[in-house]
Amino acid sequence: MERSEAKKIIREEDLRRWAWYARPDDVECVAIYPEQDTWVVVTTGERQEPHGLTVYSDEGEALDRFIFRLRAGMRVMRRGGGTVGIQAPWGDRNFTSGADIDTVEP
Repeated sequence: MERSEAKKIIREEDLRRWAWYARPDDVECVAIYPEQDTWVVVTTGERQEPHGLTVYSDEGEALDRFIFRLRAGMRVMRRGGGTVGIQAPWGDRNFTSGADIDTVEP
């Protein structure tokens, strides 16, 4: 998956609670960020503790997992579910950064 495709999915599916190429700075969000020559995907819990931290050597694979986790969290949110561990990024705020996906770099 390419960055542009991931952004399109986030926008079109109204996926929420993400940190785009930044370390997570909020509770119950999914983050993707670079670390040295790898990409990290992690979900934070209700106390902002990391869950399911996974390191990828391929950015496309990391983006696939990032979108997978966001979609899973939205399914839980739309069903009115509670915390389900590493795949529960819901809430009434759209974005960890408060920004629109099209304005966030990279």
